Amino acid sequence: MGQITFMRLHDRYTDSFETGEVLNNAYNIKETRILNDTGSIEFDYPYDEKARLISQNMLVSVNGHIYEISRTTRNTNGTDTLHVYGTPHFVYEAMKAFIPTIGDNIGKSSRYVLKQAIDIISEFKKYVGERCIFHIMTEAELTAKGMKWVADDELLIDFFSTDKTNLWDVIKTIIENLGRGEIFHETTIDSNNNIVCNIAIVERIGTDNGVRLRLEKNMQSISIERNVSDMITRLWSFGSDDLTVSSVNGGKAYIDSPNIEKYGVQEGYKDYSDYTSADKLYRNAKWEFDEDNEDRIDVPQLTISGKLIDLSKLSEYGDAEKLEIGDTVHVFDIDGTEYVQRVIEYQAYPLEPKESNISIGHIRRDFFIELWQTSEKTKKFAKWQTANNSVNIRKVQGTVNTDRNEVQSDNELLKIVGDLLTIYNKDGNKRLQLGNVGGKFTLNIYNDDGKKLKIKLGDYGDTYAFAIYGNDKEPAIYMDASGEVIIAGSIQTMKDCLIQGMLRVGISGNNTKGIEFYGDSYQPDKDGNYSTPYARLVPYVANNEDFKGINVEGGELCVDESPVATTKDINNLSKQIEALTEKVNNLKKQIDTMS
Repeated sequence: MGQITFMRLHDRYTDSFETGEVLNNAYNIKETRILNDTGSIEFDYPYDEKARLISQNMLVSVNGHIYEISRTTRNTNGTDTLHVYGTPHFVYEAMKAFIPTIGDNIGKSSRYVLKQAIDIISEFKKYVGERCIFHIMTEAELTAKGMKWVADDELLIDFFSTDKTNLWDVIKTIIENLGRGEIFHETTIDSNNNIVCNIAIVERIGTDNGVRLRLEKNMQSISIERNVSDMITRLWSFGSDDLTVSSVNGGKAYIDSPNIEKYGVQEGYKDYSDYTSADKLYRNAKWEFDEDNEDRIDVPQLTISGKLIDLSKLSEYGDAEKLEIGDTVHVFDIDGTEYVQRVIEYQAYPLEPKESNISIGHIRRDFFIELWQTSEKTKKFAKWQTANNSVNIRKVQGTVNTDRNEVQSDNELLKIVGDLLTIYNKDGNKRLQLGNVGGKFTLNIYNDDGKKLKIKLGDYGDTYAFAIYGNDKEPAIYMDASGEVIIAGSIQTMKDCLIQGMLRVGISGNNTKGIEFYGDSYQPDKDGNYSTPYARLVPYVANNEDFKGINVEGGELCVDESPVATTKDINNLSKQIEALTEKVNNLKKQIDTMS
């Protein structure tokens, strides 16, 4: 174990990373850096007076990288030591930067969405007086470092609202929506002694310094893997609600790679579930085959790994051989074949330059995204899960596929399966169904034993109707979409009833061939009782014949509420007409005789 001076301990809000307690007795130091992932620092320290200063939330600086101590373990097995584990400072802060809710950001740039999240965080940090600041790097700042923001002007994303999240998850979601992008972050101190977390989502990090890796120079071992199992030359892309690119791609829902003749047809699909525009979907799908896309999916995946001798730790080489995540390196196989690839994972042992491990190749973005998505789903399910291992639907955000997942209430009396909701009574009998019942979309209400249908509303045969069923399982009241109503039984009104418009009632029998219009009105007698029919209007119309007459019973004929004739008057008039008719007939006979 040698003495070191590059590793320092700092208070969480230090004024400088150039000062601080030198951790000169640290050993078993291992830095792990992974492209688009968290990374870590681990080391052991003898449990002495300096070790007692090391605690959670303090900072450790190593070779320009800043870590926040997130876990310590004291071991007393043989020797008294402290094992320290740290997370990159930005990652730690981003994971702890709670966002209660962030709204929809539809058709916005990645930088715009990121700013919305950071504005929410910054407002709270300002309110509580925290000195940690998140800063979105400017174009000028990125240019000075040889980087640029990822597709900021050409690719807009649809970021849907979410709650109870954090900044790190928002960044991962942005990258998932973009289908590209790499996280650059660093921790600095500004002129006001604030800790500043600088962040940008860039096209790519790292540089090509011409570093060569070969067995006879700086590699102890080399493993080269060529993988075509995940290669796709014909891509079926799907957006929100199974949106395809067919509307902007000549009717085809798939896109062919320029390499399809070289490698043959190898079909695959990708879901871009947040995309609601066919144009956006097409543009993102085309990027998967773009020659400028280092992670293109239509070429074999090449992964090179091995044990590296870190020559940068040797004085005769220094920074000329220094490697960072994202750097491009030139790897030479034993047969002289040159592979130009990027550093995607690096395990460095600062005190043991010959023990470093390196992985070189494609980032395999899909793999990392899937791991992250799996992690996110696990965390969300943990929030949703109840004590009996069911799901608390009140905490679920988004869509529940009821074809695959039955939803039910805590008392199991309400269930949703597919497109049918059913409510049961305490005896387990269905009382209500809403949705697809036997291929008909309807609302059904049943009696207590769940065997007799009582009310039906919705699809009914070939029409839309409402029906109330009687005990004979036949509709007692039926009304279809055209307004036609069928009522089995009598209609009784216990209060005054107003009917406006035309009332048509069909009557048969009693020598009445046609229609009766009933205007029965019960008038109170001297004691206030309603008992005696006041009037009945009965028009007589024979089938297929002209109007025969009107019979007025039990009342009088009125115009503007003034009596015109009573029943007696009408009867007398009828008799007079009959007598006059008889006289006319007799007169006609006399005339016929005279002629």
